[in-house]
Amino acid sequence: MLNLLCIPDPAVVCLRQGTQELGTDEFQKMDIVDGQQRITTLILLLKQISLSLSSDDRSQRKLLDELQDLLVKPDSDELLLLQTNHDSSHYFSNFLRTGKSSASSSAKTTSDREILAAIEDCRSFVDKWKASGNDLISLGALLKNRLYFLLHEINEEKTVYTVFEVLNSRGLTVSW
Repeated sequence: MLNLLCIPDPAVVCLRQGTQELGTDEFQKMDIVDGQQRITTLILLLKQISLSLSSDDRSQRKLLDELQDLLVKPDSDELLLLQTNHDSSHYFSNFLRTGKSSASSSAKTTSDREILAAIEDCRSFVDKWKASGNDLISLGALLKNRLYFLLHEINEEKTVYTVFEVLNSRGLTVSW
């Protein structure tokens, strides 16, 4: 079972890119410099949880509404938490909007295959969580209340690369 509380490097490094207005809300836009995989996986997991919740159950409906509002802005259909740069096949955005995905074996590029495999992994994780007798409310509570990331915001682009190099030159190689 995945231990959600033991992330070896919970840091996320972002470059501030101004603000964006969606309806009456204003959001801080940031480019994720380091931590893309952690954030993407978390968002895919949140979407899979929302797909597995029952709208008929009152307590599950509350979490379902929270997750839907968090992931996609209802009145504009824009993604709130994460918009990827390399989603030319739109697998990531389609999954967040519709909950549908293709098999990873059908992907033509490595990045598409990896995002589809991550969706499959999240689906498998949620299924195993439920099969173990755990409820999705407790998983939602765990993610909401016990999972932390260290957010390091950078205002100057020239500083980004220095921070990235320092964080990633600590002995672990980056791989797919």
